[in-house]
Amino acid sequence: MQATRIVAIRHGETAWNVDTRIQGQLDIPLNAKGEWQAAQLAKALAAQDPLHAVYTSDLKRAHQTATAVAVQQGLEAISHPGLRERGSQQVVPMRLHRRIDRIHARVGDGHGAAARQRNSRRWPRG
Repeated sequence: MQATRIVAIRHGETAWNVDTRIQGQLDIPLNAKGEWQAAQLAKALAAQDPLHAVYTSDLKRAHQTATAVAVQQGLEAISHPGLRERGSQQVVPMRLHRRIDRIHARVGDGHGAAARQRNSRRWPRG
């Protein structure tokens, strides 16, 4: 019996990733760099064992990335809303660091804006 290989891939870059904004389930497309990343990913995966199916969320950024991979493999990307990332109706799009600062301000653990400035070289971007 041959093992099933599952490859999990995150979508390419969006303008909101660059701006450190939380996208949640908002339908934000890839930017030019994200399209390039998807094309590079498709080429890299084509050099490996062939894929037999490509499943994706129905959000543009994920579907664009999956489609680039699927086309390179001679497949069609199969989308399903159940593959979306988890979301919350209460999440309002804002910069990631603002959200984190608000959370830390509530718990008072000293990791808000001042701590983030001290550790800026370790702050994640996108």
